[in-house]
Amino acid sequence: MQGKQNALKSKLLLTLVCLMGIVSGCLGSAPTPALVGGATVTPTPIPLRESVEPISSANIAHIENLGQLQNPDPITTVFAYALSPDSTRLAGLNNTLLLGWDLVTGQLLYTTDRAGATRVFYSPEKTELYTTDEVALVNVYSENGLFQNSFVGHNAYNPNIVAYQPEDGWLAFGGTDGTVKVWDTAARQSLVTIAAHEFYVNSLAFSPAGTLLASGGDERVVNVWDWQTRTRLLQITLDAIPTRLLFSPDGAQLAVGTQNDIRLYNTADGTLQHTLATGNRGVTEVMLYDPNGRYLVNGGGIANMQIWDPATGMLVGQIPGFGNARLSADFSPDGSTMITSMVGGGVALWDLTQITDETVRRADLPVGVTTTLMVDWTDDGRLMVMLDAVGTISVWGISPRGAVPTETPAP
Repeated sequence: MQGKQNALKSKLLLTLVCLMGIVSGCLGSAPTPALVGGATVTPTPIPLRESVEPISSANIAHIENLGQLQNPDPITTVFAYALSPDSTRLAGLNNTLLLGWDLVTGQLLYTTDRAGATRVFYSPEKTELYTTDEVALVNVYSENGLFQNSFVGHNAYNPNIVAYQPEDGWLAFGGTDGTVKVWDTAARQSLVTIAAHEFYVNSLAFSPAGTLLASGGDERVVNVWDWQTRTRLLQITLDAIPTRLLFSPDGAQLAVGTQNDIRLYNTADGTLQHTLATGNRGVTEVMLYDPNGRYLVNGGGIANMQIWDPATGMLVGQIPGFGNARLSADFSPDGSTMITSMVGGGVALWDLTQITDETVRRADLPVGVTTTLMVDWTDDGRLMVMLDAVGTISVWGISPRGAVPTETPAP
């Protein structure tokens, strides 16, 4: 279908130019239910079509809905998930179950009791899964969903204040007693306990290399640690409670989200580089750098998502109409494209190579629903995964008919 051009105005004028049409995938008829891990499962009659190549600027106009992942009956909302390091599997948590899917075939591989888990992580080698609950109980499962063992990550855990470093499998917990504990998940070994803050630890983040750990406390202080030696490298005193922490992809900058702004600090010396006036609740849902560190995107309880240049602190664009709702966003691995979703709205793609003071290119995906909770772009660039509030998980990519032909060299 042919896209159409819309003109919208915000603080910065953005002309949203729809990209080329997108063809939806087909679904089959209802099959015979089967049993997986004790839960009733309805197999997909037609296997999920495999994406034949990474999504790129050359073929993005031909992305299609490749199908949906199989689901148990009854289907319920998947509220947390993790993608395997090789982008071939997805693990998720719904109301009652821990589930695992094959992203190549769409097959539901296993289901097991959720056991109160609120977060799920893959080990660096994809051989294990780790879940955490509200009392920091870490359950360890095999890659096929079989329970292995468990350990308690923190005896004074502040629920959901946890950070995971996926390359090394380090898991950090923040406590109500001001301490931070870091574990080696593969070894089931506690590595360090840091007396980080006077009161509650309310935010944590590892640097991309895993050598630094930032912690935020209720006393309005952010600390940056060489956590392996328990050495505090920086202490940043604020006039607001830090609610979210995020390192830039190169680790040279730390973004500190508060109720009303984002503050960008140099991690070498703690210098405040820029303050981004996001507005009240401007980072409630989204705060993330693109993979190249060129842009910092935020959104949530504000009318429009915002796109900032973290090097200059300038607002370079806004996403009009994507706000005041449950939002999600992710970037293509090369950082050229962003995918966004909004409950009550839709799913859209944004061409970040075209951002200027006046224009940004946009394509609305025909997902057919307005209840997409989360979107993700796999690390290998082949798939876009969309999780719906009703529990369905759709996978988009490039089917053989949409692949860009490779030119044959002349003899």
